[in-house]
Amino acid sequence: MSFSYHEGQMLDLKSSWFLFFAFVLAAQHFSIATQATPAVDLSYALPAGEHSHLPRLTRGNDGRLYLSWVEKRGNGSVLQFSKLEDGRWNAPRKIAQGDNWFVNWADFPSVEVDGEFMSAHWLQKSGLGKFDYDVRISLSDDGGENWAPSFVPHKDNTSAEYGFVSLVILDQNRLFATWLDGRNSKGHGIGHIHGGMMTLRAGIFSRKGEELVSWELDDSVCDCCQTAAIKTNGGVLVAYRDRSHSEIRDTYTTRWDGGVWSGPKAVSKENWKINGCPVNGPVLSTQGGATAIAWFTMSENRPQVKLALSTDMGKTFGNPIIVSDNHNLGRLGLSVIEDGTTAVSWVEHTNKAAHIKLAHYSKKGKLLAKQLVTSIDPSRSSGIPVMASVGQRVYLAWTRVEESSQVEMASFDL
Repeated sequence: MSFSYHEGQMLDLKSSWFLFFAFVLAAQHFSIATQATPAVDLSYALPAGEHSHLPRLTRGNDGRLYLSWVEKRGNGSVLQFSKLEDGRWNAPRKIAQGDNWFVNWADFPSVEVDGEFMSAHWLQKSGLGKFDYDVRISLSDDGGENWAPSFVPHKDNTSAEYGFVSLVILDQNRLFATWLDGRNSKGHGIGHIHGGMMTLRAGIFSRKGEELVSWELDDSVCDCCQTAAIKTNGGVLVAYRDRSHSEIRDTYTTRWDGGVWSGPKAVSKENWKINGCPVNGPVLSTQGGATAIAWFTMSENRPQVKLALSTDMGKTFGNPIIVSDNHNLGRLGLSVIEDGTTAVSWVEHTNKAAHIKLAHYSKKGKLLAKQLVTSIDPSRSSGIPVMASVGQRVYLAWTRVEESSQVEMASFDL
């Protein structure tokens, strides 16, 4: 396993002893699990500058890595992206900007890429209420040079809370989107505590933003846990945190085979009962014939990160693998690697510090390596570390929190 670290400005050498060794002993070698010889590459800087935060990573079908992020400018926000080519990041391109966005550490913009067809989403205030905001989606058919006017995927015209979006480009003409939908909760409860139930909805849209079909996938879900969605050879797989009438909030999946949706199904019956949202949704990844899901649970008051693998495109998953049960905060990243192995990241906390950890599993779920990536600020401002892979290299991005925020990245050869 080799490790590389890329940054937009000088690193804080006190952030972790791992990076301290990387700088001071650049020719030395370190790997917790494999004792391999890591190469430390500081040859290029990230395109995200000062006041950048909320990164996302995605691998395009061209095999290249794309990074998106939000930059604070005065009272407004700008969503930008860049592509990694030949070891260098392209100049940032603007997708959208506004001074009326809803900017949140756990519910943040995304970008998806399929050739010249690209999609992006963000959240925008829609009413006077603190949690009145819409999902906005914009599309590009020229590789991000130009972006069409944004549209709202939920068509109910209610000022309510919508978010935690997952986008999947189905083909050159259709975009799939799923989101948490608050239309039934409007007018109930106080603030962020709803009387009505949050629902999970989805739709397919043309490249002109026209709704082709829409569904309610689940009529009662956790209010503010992230969703996940991926395209497989068998259709679309969606993962989310369910919410029963008795407040059991386990991780569920549902599948679309191109015609109909399967009924919601628990990945693992853990019976985690919690009278509130843990803000910790599942993550999905697929490549080749391998599919993986990871999730956080505190059933029986034990904070655990779990992983399950599938060889049938998410129709069924194997027995859960306990990745971490050691003071972890969840905040997960996941990527199935080109060779069919799986990498999963999470955040652990000790005293007043937080640490990004990474584990690598074989196709059959055997632990191959586990290591510390870096230390981060334990506050929510550091966001959720995100992951993607290209070939055998895994990339992680997160927000450094100091006097001003800054997107940072690390990469590994697995």
